Amino acid sequence: MLGDPRGILTRLAISLALVLLVSLLAPAGGAAESIPDVHFAVLRLDYLTFSIKGAYEFSAPFHKSLPPASFTEEGDVFWHYRAAGDFGYTEIRSRLTGEPLVLAETVWMGRGRFSFPPQELFDPTVDHGLEHPAPASIIFHSFFGADSASAEFAWETVRDTDVVHRLASHGEYEAFLFDHFYTVGLQDPSTAEWIVVVFTRPTAPIDAGLVDMIWPRTLIMTGVPVVPQIEVHNFSDERVEIDLRLAIESSDGVVFEAPAHLDPLAADETRVVDFDAITDLGLDSMALHFDILSPDGSTWADAFPDNDSWRQDLVVTSLPVFRRTTNVPLRGIPLDFDGDGDADILQRDVTLRFWQNDGFGHFTDISEGSDVPLPHHPRHALAGDFDGDLHLDLVIIYYRLPPQLLLGDGTGAFRDGTSAAGLSSVLGRWHAVSFDKEKDGDLDLIFQSHGQETVMENDGTGVFSDVTAVSGLVSPNQTEHIAVGDVNGDSFPDLALTTWSTGGDGEVFLNNGDGTFRQLTCQTWGVPLGRGALIFDYDNDSRMDILWLRDSARGPSLLYRNMGNLVFEEMSSQVGVLPSGFHVDAADITGGGYPALVFSTGHLRLLDGAAYVEASALLVDRAGDLGDVYFVDIDNDGDIDICGEKAVFLNQAVSGEVLQSPVTGPDLRLEQGFPNPFSPETATGTTMRYFLSERAHVTLRIYNVAGQRVRTLVDETQSPQIRGFTVPWDGRTGAGERAPAGVYFYLLQAGERRGTKKIVIVR
Repeated sequence: MLGDPRGILTRLAISLALVLLVSLLAPAGGAAESIPDVHFAVLRLDYLTFSIKGAYEFSAPFHKSLPPASFTEEGDVFWHYRAAGDFGYTEIRSRLTGEPLVLAETVWMGRGRFSFPPQELFDPTVDHGLEHPAPASIIFHSFFGADSASAEFAWETVRDTDVVHRLASHGEYEAFLFDHFYTVGLQDPSTAEWIVVVFTRPTAPIDAGLVDMIWPRTLIMTGVPVVPQIEVHNFSDERVEIDLRLAIESSDGVVFEAPAHLDPLAADETRVVDFDAITDLGLDSMALHFDILSPDGSTWADAFPDNDSWRQDLVVTSLPVFRRTTNVPLRGIPLDFDGDGDADILQRDVTLRFWQNDGFGHFTDISEGSDVPLPHHPRHALAGDFDGDLHLDLVIIYYRLPPQLLLGDGTGAFRDGTSAAGLSSVLGRWHAVSFDKEKDGDLDLIFQSHGQETVMENDGTGVFSDVTAVSGLVSPNQTEHIAVGDVNGDSFPDLALTTWSTGGDGEVFLNNGDGTFRQLTCQTWGVPLGRGALIFDYDNDSRMDILWLRDSARGPSLLYRNMGNLVFEEMSSQVGVLPSGFHVDAADITGGGYPALVFSTGHLRLLDGAAYVEASALLVDRAGDLGDVYFVDIDNDGDIDICGEKAVFLNQAVSGEVLQSPVTGPDLRLEQGFPNPFSPETATGTTMRYFLSERAHVTLRIYNVAGQRVRTLVDETQSPQIRGFTVPWDGRTGAGERAPAGVYFYLLQAGERRGTKKIVIVR
């Protein structure tokens, strides 16, 4: 089914359990006594009298480190400050050690505390009268409005103490002062203090290191070229010259080595280094071993040899590996709003934002080009041709506001069609679905409600009327989610509703064939407090099954197999435990004809035989929930990616290269199929249009990503027509079976000219 996926997944699980995913090698070298010490002193003064309340001295081995991005730089000291309030604090760290110097906390409605250094370590005895050089710089930061004259007086109080003298004897030093209160406000100065931090500033010795492995992380795919990327940092205060060496190791030893020359790194510079691509070596596992070298090829030697090498152990798998990307906008819905065949992003930010895909997974924010006023806080969005002009339109759902209908022109530009749409009576909705309920060629709407769904029928021009009263869709429960699909196999879309009620259950409504519904009452589902639902064909038997998502407190999700004749069998004992969650999507990502499942919780499951098995390790760098999640080809490379609300993962497979050829010949025009993506269960299918300039023999064929022909739609000689040719596809193969969800290509051949475009089926 999946090229023996059971064995592949078993080996993958064992390998990941045994392999140390990230190992830092620590070769010997770098004598500690050659590393200069860095010294700090912290003095505390009374805010009103300036008397010294105590001092603390310490020193530590010097090791330069970078602070978190939230820290502010002043010399070699970094501080993080949050204004005094309920739980304000002041934190100071050293760039030289990365260790905390001061942590003073403000506790709401009570006394604060000086957490670091510990109170008991302060020595209140400080002698005076010792002269020493002035500091290289004095930095004063007023948190509570003290003036510079007071700060200068505080420094004069401590400058000639033996504490500062001992520190100054080590060489150049600096001072940092700030005022701090331990209670809210300025009402009680007795709770305030002056804090003085004095520190040396030695020159950083030569130290460069490998700080992170960018890619690959843990897995690579059989036959897919991989470009190793590692992050290098120069910890020194001067430029350094280094080279890198990568050795590919197997259980039998080193397979081959590859060098990488770096231009000199500036002080504190971080650089990501790319190596040449690694091709398939015929190994089940391998290790990437990186070493820093001196430019003459000798082993790198610096003050700190703890990060001069990096070893990354990898497992090779024939399953698709997904790499997390930061190039795709988050908090969005992937849909093709400009009708050019690739997935754009409609981002649900404070206001709606339009991110246009250039066809290669690079996105541009074109929101500012819209003249349509957009309310704040959109909840959901739907795309479809609502007014029948063959261009994608949008329906935007807002909480406590009527939905908005935006009519598109096919370029990503929209005009507001809300006023004539008849949707002003629909208020306070969180979610909605669009589908052709009576299969008359236009898209209707159902808006989710907390007591009764609202059914809006489209007249074909984007004008809607409320037909809830005659629709037969009667559900008094609080609906969490509506799923659409052909449950009984009559080609008309049915509905599955999850309800948020302890005494409720999932509800299925069957389409009567005229856009009205009747409830399926002969089946119970056992899903009170349901979160979501998915209607899909999990076992590839041409009957649509139902997956019910339950709340995590109620247990795992439940998959019901469609046995035919409106009989459903709960499959937990056969398919295994499925995660709970708020959202789920299904698609065939392996090419085996069986859909994988990805859940909002970040879990990925593949069908192995009769059971769904855990495959979340294929989502490299997965961390936490994904939010609403979709299978979609976001970078338009012919394979299916995973686009989550909180994270996006790109499929590392290479597919569809032969079929992704552009339209050739100046007199042949092939347009993008519409709608795209499309679901045969919720609409009449998709329609492809093309134009000819001369009489020719024409073929129009559908192919899957493996290059296999799925169906021939046109095979005849045709003459040019002014309006061109439109060809529908209902999502079925030449044998009349439902084509699995996934990416397809349609190839137009007209004489010697040809062109291809992509179409996606979702179920």
